[in-house]
Amino acid sequence: MGWFSRKKEKKNLQEDIKTEASNIEELKESVEKLKEDLQNSEGSSRVNILNKLGDIYYKISDYDEAAKYYEESLSLQKTIGKAYTNLLNIYNSKRKEAAINKDDEQIQYYLVKIDDMMKISKDVVRGNV
Repeated sequence: MGWFSRKKEKKNLQEDIKTEASNIEELKESVEKLKEDLQNSEGSSRVNILNKLGDIYYKISDYDEAAKYYEESLSLQKTIGKAYTNLLNIYNSKRKEAAINKDDEQIQYYLVKIDDMMKISKDVVRGNV
């Protein structure tokens, strides 16, 4: 009985990998379209596109690109939401990575970034945006 389930699990894993690869290709195609739309956008539309781009890059684990779009989005509209949370997660993981590498300069850099994020949350909660 155990033998058959292992084969199924292996087959399902291979199918999942194929599905994930095709999803990544679809996401990359949508990135190109969103970048075109971004050039002609303003205001809240621009913020939404920036957040979508950040989300896509976050999903495919390109955290530097995700951070770039999330930072621009938050500079235009300070809100606490998915972009804020994901960006804070990116900064924390980068800080942790710097600590493992004993890179004091990078640790300080990301601590300042995290502190800036905390200031955004305080401003939003206090209504100072």
